[in-house]
Amino acid sequence: MKPVSFLVAAVAAALSLLPTPAAAKGGGGYAEHLEYVADYGPQGEGQENLALCHLVKKYHVLFIPIYYQSEGYVLAENRCDTDSFYHFKEGGLAAAKAVGLLPADLPDEPSISLGQRVPKILWGLVLAAVMVAAVKRRSRRNGLAAQMSDLPQRTQVLLNVLCHAAKSDGRIAAQEIGLIAEITRKMTGTDVSHSRVEQIAAMAEKKLMPKDFERFANGLDADGRESIVKAVLLVLAADNKLEKAEQRFLNGLISAFKVSQLQFQRIMSEMREEKMAS
Repeated sequence: MKPVSFLVAAVAAALSLLPTPAAAKGGGGYAEHLEYVADYGPQGEGQENLALCHLVKKYHVLFIPIYYQSEGYVLAENRCDTDSFYHFKEGGLAAAKAVGLLPADLPDEPSISLGQRVPKILWGLVLAAVMVAAVKRRSRRNGLAAQMSDLPQRTQVLLNVLCHAAKSDGRIAAQEIGLIAEITRKMTGTDVSHSRVEQIAAMAEKKLMPKDFERFANGLDADGRESIVKAVLLVLAADNKLEKAEQRFLNGLISAFKVSQLQFQRIMSEMREEKMAS
């Protein structure tokens, strides 16, 4: 057995003198924690035994772990179940292995476990999926704009909204294509072929975000917004039923167009009167 004085000297050579507190931030920050690796030197009752610990920094958002980072080996009391630890001096880990305070086959650098690597991988996949979806949305929007670029602006706006309305339930019926072409001709005086309406509708998004509805409203006055709401109601009622997805589209449009409940009721009343008169 090595003399106690030799062990004490080895410990002193391997440690910084001041403990470093582990970070404990909440919310969208990070937190450090210690993971037990091995005992450090001889252990005994009634003395401050040290253990080799893996210092891991966990980054999180709203306490959901998204990334783990290894901060290396440290030494701590209570088998690493503590908030304070000691950093090794330069060469301290090698010295501790050389004198037998730590296993000789201990890796020079600790590694993150597979379970800790998975959140990072999953987060990367989620971010990649979001980026791909954003690129696809932008590509479809650009293609849609190119498909309608030769049409008058008023016709473009109407077609854009009506095709998205028809697409909102995930499918576009032939009668909806014909109805959109007819409404566009009556409201704008522009003849658009059924095949072209079908091409435009194919590039429309099924699910829209609030900013998409706000984009529909750009440049429209109150009368223009009301006339488009009427046209959308005609398209959504083409199959004599209103799906949940279609209701969500209508709610999003009404909100972005700032149509009040009283205005909407008036629009519905006018449409019923027009239908009875026809």
